[in-house]
Parts: sequence; C-alpha cells; structure tokens
Amino acid sequence: MVKYLILFCFVSSIVFANTISTNGKPLVFKCDNYKVYISPKQAWTPSCIYYKGIKVGLDNGYYGTVIRKSPTVFTGSGHTEGGSENVTNITVYLDGEQQNNPTPGTVYSGTNFCLVKLSRLDKSNLRWTLKVDNNGITESVSIITVDKQPMIGMYAFMHPLFTNTTSWIAEDSINVYKGTCDSKGGWLLRKDIKSLALYSPNDQLAIQISYLEIYYTDKTRATTIWNLERYHKVYFQPLGKVTLKQGVSYSWQMHFKCFNATRDEWSKYTDAVNDKIRLTTDRVLASQDCTVNPAHSHGGQEQNLVIRGKASAKYSRKAWLKFDLKNKEYRNDAPAKLEITYIDSPGYKGKISIYGLKSSFKPKNKMLDTNWNESEINWYNAPGNGTNTPYKIDYTVAECITQLNLTNEVNVTNGSVLTVSIDRLSDFLQPDETITFMITSYDYSKGTRCHFASKDNTRYSGPTLTYIKKGNK
Repeated sequence: MVKYLILFCFVSSIVFANTISTNGKPLVFKCDNYKVYISPKQAWTPSCIYYKGIKVGLDNGYYGTVIRKSPTVFTGSGHTEGGSENVTNITVYLDGEQQNNPTPGTVYSGTNFCLVKLSRLDKSNLRWTLKVDNNGITESVSIITVDKQPMIGMYAFMHPLFTNTTSWIAEDSINVYKGTCDSKGGWLLRKDIKSLALYSPNDQLAIQISYLEIYYTDKTRATTIWNLERYHKVYFQPLGKVTLKQGVSYSWQMHFKCFNATRDEWSKYTDAVNDKIRLTTDRVLASQDCTVNPAHSHGGQEQNLVIRGKASAKYSRKAWLKFDLKNKEYRNDAPAKLEITYIDSPGYKGKISIYGLKSSFKPKNKMLDTNWNESEINWYNAPGNGTNTPYKIDYTVAECITQLNLTNEVNVTNGSVLTVSIDRLSDFLQPDETITFMITSYDYSKGTRCHFASKDNTRYSGPTLTYIKKGNK
C-alpha cells in the first residue's frame, strides 16, 4: 500500500533537511474550498480545517497519529507526556512542484498541496502524508517498527470536528449504522466501516470520512466518535493492546471531504447509502430453528426461541438456527450479519453467547450432521452442543462469534432487532451450503428466560442472515 503514498503525493525521492523546526506560526494552505493550518508544534499535523469559511476541524484537539502507552499517556502529534514525536524531514509540494525550505508561517495558495513527513514515533518510523485540493483532504500513514513496539492502542487518524453536527450515518459492506450527536459524552459507532458522514443542519453542511478499504480491527476499536461538548472527535484506532515485533509494518489511508446539503439533500444522501447496501446484499430467513433442553424436545413451529441458563442443565434452554444458501448467489469470502428479534423477557439479566458451527465440522458422538431438522434435533444430538453443561457449547466444533450483555451493552425492548456481525461467511459455511448458529445463556443468569422470535412467529421477524451478493465488493 505504500505505493499509493508515493504516487499520490508526487514523491519519487526524499530530500532530508538538517533540522526541522517545531516552533513558530502554522504553515497554511489555501484553495477555493479548503484552508488547512499545519502546526509545527504539533509535529507538523493539522491544527484546524476550514471549508468555505466554516471552521469544521477545531483547534482544541490533536490530529495525526499517536501511540497510546497507558490509559493517560500518549506519544505523537501534540502529545508529549509519553515522549515527543521526532520529525526528521518535511517535504512540501504545491501544484506538483517541490517547495524549497518550507518554514512555519508560510502561506501557500494553489489547486493542489502535498506535505510529506518522516518522523520517529517511539519505537517506530512513521511516514505521514497530507494532500489537499478542492475534492478534499487525503491522509496516509505508514509505520515500520525498528524495535519491539509495546502499546495499548494506536490512533492512526484523529479529527476534532465542530459540534454543530447533530446526526451521522456510516456503512461497511453489509450494514448501515445511524445515530445522533448530542455532545453529552460517550463513544458512538465503534465499528469497522468504509465511510462515515456527519451532518450540521444549521450550516447545511456534511463532513464525510472514508477509507481506502475497510480495515478490520479487533472488534473493540475501529472508527468511533467521541461525543463531547468541546468537539465531536472522530478516531480511527486500528491497533489495540499489542507488542509489535521489530520490522512489522502497517499502512492506512483515509479521505476527508465536506459538501453542502439542505435537509432534504441530506435525507436523499442517507437514502442513497441505504439503497447501496440494499442493492448489493440479499438475505434469507432461517430454514430451521428450534429450542432444545434436556427434559423434552420442543420440535419446531413454536413462536419463540427460548434461552435460559440454570445451575442444573435439566432446566436450561438453548436455541439452534440453520440457514440454507443453496441456489443463492453469495460471496463466501465476504462479511455477513445475523439478525434476531428480541421478545419481551421480564426479569432477564445477563449475557447471551452466539456461536457458529465451524466450516470444518464433523459430527462426533451422537451429534446430527449439518442436514439436521427441527423435528429430530434435541439436547443430546444437537450438533455442537455441550450436553453436560447448562450454557456451554463444544468448542472443538463451534466458535463463539460474540457475546451480548442485554442488561448493560444493548438497549433492548420488545421487538428490538439485535445484529451480529460475521467477519467471513466461509468460516461457518458447510459443504451442503448451510450455516448453523447457536444461542445460549453466557452464565446462569439467575434462571430467567430470554425470548427471540422464531421463523414461525406471526408478529415479529424471525432470524435472518444477510450476505453480500456475488459480484459486489
């Protein structure tokens, strides 16, 4: 991916300067629509961004790339509590021509501006590029470790945005996420996405952040919005707690642009995002689903799937779901999502676990094969069941996809649809083109029950699996 950085910024060689100033006035680039201030003091990263005279990127937070050494200690950009980022070279291009001796306080005006920075960030060498034109701002960063690099996280891109934005929409290849910004604190989104847009109705202005590709992270990081009174700050955190070996390299690229939109035009934009996902995906209803417990077989055609954890397996319940993709045009190397509808379960407190039968599954003991059906499945033959435990699954043949805390993490009410993201369909796709999922209680959960709509529910939508159609990215 480094080739994108080189070609995009017209760089064929790097000219090293003897010293790089980290003091003085900002360097400024102006074009018709954008004006970007670059702060030497903040390791030559942006200090604020204007679009058509509106300050959309604020100067009360840092931009650029930082390594998080502990919960309150960072290094990089304007952060110095964990050590300063050592900038070793700055190269500037204006309209394709290299500018000699770029100094703080210089104002550049043109149609195309590019800054290339080389620096040492803790135990890593960093190459950061910024390109500005009337189509927006492109930032690229690549790192390579020169020694063992410990961290509890890395923010590759940071943008403290103005708080006039009140709503946002994001997409990956299969999901659309929506929400509001109210500046009351907390973190929004936290997803691996392709693009995010925030909208200010008062300014009739939208800010869009998109990535060169969807960068898959460890599910707890990714792109997030810090919803504060001082700013709505967008972070991209590709790395969590890790110690990188010497010689490890990463590259990421994102694009920042603004566009004017009336409320009706913003509505049309969000509709277009939804339509894009709808036209490139399809979904199927579960072909088989059933609740199982040791006392008796529930068979099929019941309205609800019941989840219950008790100290004694005798009173516990788990659910099995199967989806049949035969004769469907799907991409097995792409993400998918499982959706289940929550039915009011008074008193339920606790977590549920979602499992998938591994693609390498082979029946063991008395387990049914992947061609199981709801009329024959029971506690003792359900594929992947841990028959001697009230809530566990046989981990040798099944994989935990996620756990949902219905008390704290998920705001559920009667009829709420819970979404489970699946990284790759092929992880759970069987030779007969079926996929089997299991839902269990994470623990004993005080013996209370949790209900989800089955495929036979006459009021609520049953379990569905959404996949990307073949021929789409």
